[in-house]
Amino acid sequence: MKDENDVIAQKILTGIKDQGPIGSIGAGNIAGVEADLTKLQEMRDSGAISEDEYQQLRKKSLGL
Repeated sequence: MKDENDVIAQKILTGIKDQGPIGSIGAGNIAGVEADLTKLQEMRDSGAISEDEYQQLRKKSLGL
């Protein structure tokens, strides 16, 4: 399970790197960012990623 979540986290991180800051996200990408944030929260809640990892990935997703 941990390995599977690591792969998912890496895919999310890769997708986040391809996105601009939230202010420049087009209408089509908002759903993707929302989905990323939801998945990150689920992974944090399940213990697959730490709170620190969650916060770092969350900030990247939001372009902060």
